[in-house]
Amino acid sequence: MMRPLQRDHSCMKHLAFRMDLLSPSFADVLREIALGLGFVEEAPIVGLSKLVSPEGHEILLVPRTGRAQLRVFYMTPQEERRHVAEDVYCRIARVFVARGAANGG
Repeated sequence: MMRPLQRDHSCMKHLAFRMDLLSPSFADVLREIALGLGFVEEAPIVGLSKLVSPEGHEILLVPRTGRAQLRVFYMTPQEERRHVAEDVYCRIARVFVARGAANGG
């Protein structure tokens, strides 16, 4: 599962949000869920997965640590960025929950 969505304080333009995993063991699950939601994986960099949605939002995932950053598409109006990030996060979280329920968790 994932930790609650938080704005990543490293980004002053409110484009980056943290959605870290509770355990690195969930990294493959997050990747599968994102791909199932229409994200595509760009050429991987050693130790980093970059998944991009059809709308241009990105998930940067460090499987070894479970660190996950959601980057909202830069053309998203600033006043909508938090809402857009929450929408993406909730779509992913719903699938995580459904998978857990289907697996008896």
